[in-house]
Amino acid sequence: MLVNASGKSLRWRIALLIGAAIAISYFDRQTLSVAISAIQREIPISNTQFSQLQACFLIAYAVMYAGGGKLIDSLGTRTGFTLIMIWWSLASASHGLARSFGMLAGSRVLLGAGEGGGFPAATKAISEWFPTRERATAMGIVNAGTAIGAVIAPPAIALIIAGLNWRWVFFFSGTIGASAALMPWILFITHVPVHWAIVLFSLAFFGQQSWSTLVMILPADLFPHRVVGSVAGLVGFGGAMGGAVFGLVAGYLLDHGFGYGPVFLAVSTFHLAAFFIILLCVRNVAPMRVEALKGTL
Repeated sequence: MLVNASGKSLRWRIALLIGAAIAISYFDRQTLSVAISAIQREIPISNTQFSQLQACFLIAYAVMYAGGGKLIDSLGTRTGFTLIMIWWSLASASHGLARSFGMLAGSRVLLGAGEGGGFPAATKAISEWFPTRERATAMGIVNAGTAIGAVIAPPAIALIIAGLNWRWVFFFSGTIGASAALMPWILFITHVPVHWAIVLFSLAFFGQQSWSTLVMILPADLFPHRVVGSVAGLVGFGGAMGGAVFGLVAGYLLDHGFGYGPVFLAVSTFHLAAFFIILLCVRNVAPMRVEALKGTL
């Protein structure tokens, strides 16, 4: 069976999405190195202790790299990848709560344990979605995420430290972990200067586009091939109707003196609510059928 153009487009979008996830993980692991000078002004950390913090991450990373593959095989790619991304995102954010060297060390262990499963999950996803002749290219796209994350991290972290403080670096890096959790940041737009409002808008719209990609992939995983187009059409219908209804509600609120605060408050909750609804309603996600790839091998 031949894979149609939409199927090919979908799997390359998935490769880009996985590459973005890997970029986020490499952004997260750079945070301590870039922010260490600012951290040392609050938490005394010697050079030896800094090297110990790095070792905490790498040892946990190495152990989980070995065990992460087994975890992904047991849980399945989608569930496993989701869990480890949530894990490393929370672990990254936990650095911002640290008050001592010991708390930072604990956060580094947790971060390493989460990120160690990233590449095993990425590799399994590529093997499931791509025929043999395309896997090297797809893996190259994924691996490019390592360089992108490492390059973006220093200037982005420096900007956050300059505008806020080092703790927000870790809160930010934890939040960007592929997208529903990015939307609540829009709640703060009415409480920050204009230049930070632009940053928050950009962050929120990045999350929205990432979310859109994930939602459009779901029909291909959940439904038989013969009805995927119909289901995808219903997804688009729901999005357009939701936009129309909320646009009318927003206009009413603004004209009746409520201001932008309630509007942004509502917007900040929709994606998280949808995420939890999906978790509750979608228990078993079937992987892409192998037969769909056999014709391209």
